[in-house]
Order: sequence, then C-alpha cells, then structure tokens
Amino acid sequence: MSTLGTIALALAVPLYLLVLHALFSVPRSPSPDGAVSDATLMAMLAFVILWFCLAIALASATVSGRFGWVAHSRPIQFVFIISAHLAIGFITWASIRRRHHPASSVPVCLRPIAPWAAFVLPPVVLLIALFALHPPLGYTIPPGWLRAAFGSIGVFSIVATAALLIESFARKSRPPSA
Repeated sequence: MSTLGTIALALAVPLYLLVLHALFSVPRSPSPDGAVSDATLMAMLAFVILWFCLAIALASATVSGRFGWVAHSRPIQFVFIISAHLAIGFITWASIRRRHHPASSVPVCLRPIAPWAAFVLPPVVLLIALFALHPPLGYTIPPGWLRAAFGSIGVFSIVATAALLIESFARKSRPPSA
C-alpha cells in the first residue's frame, strides 16, 4: 500500500509545482462576463487530480498505521483524515478562485487566507504525506511537529470551510436589497 501512496505522491508533486503554480502565479483579472477560460479549466482538472493523488497517499499512510495518533480505530482515522483533506482542498480551491477578485466579492472569512492558501496548504499536505509514507525521511523532525502541522491546518480548514458555508447560506437567505 505504501508503494501506491508513493506513486500517487510522485504524481502530485509535479502537478502542484508545474501546473497549478504556473497558472496561478500570473495575476489575472476575472472576466467581466463570468466565462471560464481554457487555462482555468485545465487548472481545475489538474487541481482535482492533485487532490485525488493526495487522498490516495494519505489513505495509504492511514492503512500503514501512520495516523494512529488521530484515533484508535482505523475507520475513525479515515473519517478525520479524509474530512481534513477535503476541507484543505476546498479552502485551497476557494482561495484560487477568489484570489484576484475585489475584496467586496470575496467572502469575509476567506479574505485573510485567499492570497496565500493556494501556495502554502498543498506543499504542507505534500510534505506530511511524504513523511507519513516514509518515516525515515522525517527522523530529524520531531513527530509532534508533523502532528501539529497536519492537525492545525486540518482544524483550520474545517473551521474555515464551515464558516464559508455558514456565510454562503446567510447571504442566500438574506432578502434582496432594493
């Protein structure tokens, strides 16, 4: 199972470094008509493949018992790891989508993280997956640091995702202004 995770991680690294970073490093203004460009479609496809590969890598590490600190039973570990993974992916996607929009159109809870989340969260997850799949690589790093890194960005992303959903529902339930 570790081999499958390593292969998925090996595919995820160039996807992040070459495709996503190259496409979102260049500032763009959002199109006025709301049309999605070919580059954006390609980046979204690469983004989905990236997070799918990371999910495989994290699931392989969970099967190997590397996330035993999360919970005692394996199904609960999977629930927590995949929930954090989905939330981190959602926050990354939301920050990429709203990164170059005016502040008035960006949800309040996303404003502080939109400029940097797309460039910080994926590499942290990549490194955590690497060290979880291959513990000898991380012997010089105290295990508490890896736990704190994944736990903090996981909890942070889950809270930010919940806040985005609440803010979205609040905006939709507000009566239209005249």
